[in-house]
Amino acid sequence: MTRTIILVEDHAPVRELYAEALRGAGWRVIERASAQGLLTLIRHESADAVVVDWTLPGPSGLEALRAIKNDRATRHVRVLVLTAHSASSLREAALAAGAEVFLEKPLRPDALLTALDPCYAARHDTGAVGSVS
Repeated sequence: MTRTIILVEDHAPVRELYAEALRGAGWRVIERASAQGLLTLIRHESADAVVVDWTLPGPSGLEALRAIKNDRATRHVRVLVLTAHSASSLREAALAAGAEVFLEKPLRPDALLTALDPCYAARHDTGAVGSVS
């Protein structure tokens, strides 16, 4: 069974890099440059997970996370938050709002895959180190 992930990242080269890695790992990837309409999309596509950048045009990643976790129909969806900012207050806010994982960029694609599926690291050990926080 194919798992579906929504990747919300406004920087196209980063989004494409992560989307390619996710597809290579067997995910069905839906790419978005903003969080606008994200709840409807999650419901319509029966998403298993969302990777959302903290800083986005329109609703922020934190606003999107809160909306996902406050909605009965979507609160079960795993949410991973990406950010280029390393402040501990951002991590605390994301985790308090319900994020399963808080990831700091730059982030290697294999580190994203490991965050989604810890077994991935064991199956694809390349000795590479990612920046998972």
